[in-house]
Amino acid sequence: MSAPVPPYAVRQATQVDRPEILALLGEHMANGDPARKMEWLYEGNPEGRALTWVAVDDASGEFAGLTSYFPIRMWIEGQMARAAIGGDGYVRPKFRRRGIAAALHAALRTEMPKHRIEVMFGAPAAANVTPLQTGGSHVISETVRFLRPLTASTLSRKAAFADVVARRLLLPRPGTTRLEPMREADGRIDEVWAATRGELGVAVVRDAAYYGWRFLRAPAQVQQPFVIVDDGRPIGMCALQPRANRLQIVDLCAPAANWPRALAAIAHHAGDLEAVEIKLLREDAARHQLWRRGFIAREGRPFLIVTPEGSSLKALHDPARWTYTDGDLDIDHFP
Repeated sequence: MSAPVPPYAVRQATQVDRPEILALLGEHMANGDPARKMEWLYEGNPEGRALTWVAVDDASGEFAGLTSYFPIRMWIEGQMARAAIGGDGYVRPKFRRRGIAAALHAALRTEMPKHRIEVMFGAPAAANVTPLQTGGSHVISETVRFLRPLTASTLSRKAAFADVVARRLLLPRPGTTRLEPMREADGRIDEVWAATRGELGVAVVRDAAYYGWRFLRAPAQVQQPFVIVDDGRPIGMCALQPRANRLQIVDLCAPAANWPRALAAIAHHAGDLEAVEIKLLREDAARHQLWRRGFIAREGRPFLIVTPEGSSLKALHDPARWTYTDGDLDIDHFP
């Protein structure tokens, strides 16, 4: 006979709980400043404050865990909608195996209609997949890391002697496309979004207001946003982070016809780095034919969504309709 689960209470967090939430975030975050993240993501989000629920141990009154929804604007089949990024799901080690994570996720799902949230989505860490599914989430696809080598040593350190020759062969011709840093309230971002959104089924609204908040004002300041320009005309936008001798494409948004030029410009921007990486849903990568641009598929992880009980938006369950990148995460710095 199994031992009874010690009781705990699950409730919505309030401003009074801020110190306890900061302590939990400090334990959960691999890097960065919890207070700055709180100000930026929880309190400074232009789409509204985070919806956070906490679990409190009945016996001790200690906070056992938390999880949050971060409101965001979504483009769903040609219409603007309210959605949320899921993040910061964390239960302290000594309180685990009590069903707390699943209870927190279920509580937030119940709140979705009240806050007009049509969908929550994300590519969670492995430890959070089962609790999310127990709380009502569904796996609809997987995000896959795609690698474009720019040197021979990227594939094998023993081939480093061939790096100079390999770089000449692997690096695309620069053409007239280049990257220019994004400015605050950059109208070129809005121009690119207006040209791209008609091709998208389900995607975060990537206008200047979103890009400015998500990248220009993010605490870590390491994921840098750019406008991709060809002959003086904006043809795309991206956010990049150098990471372990590779250039991570955190986000890329452009009409499909412009992706080849955009990816080529990003590869040249990598300079002496060994490779370019991007994470996309498997279906989206196929749509953009990444294999033709020299990208190799690596490992993947589940992509989940949760919709309110009785939701009728069928497009949300079709992975071929989704656009998702690392720019849709609540993480502003990859270690």
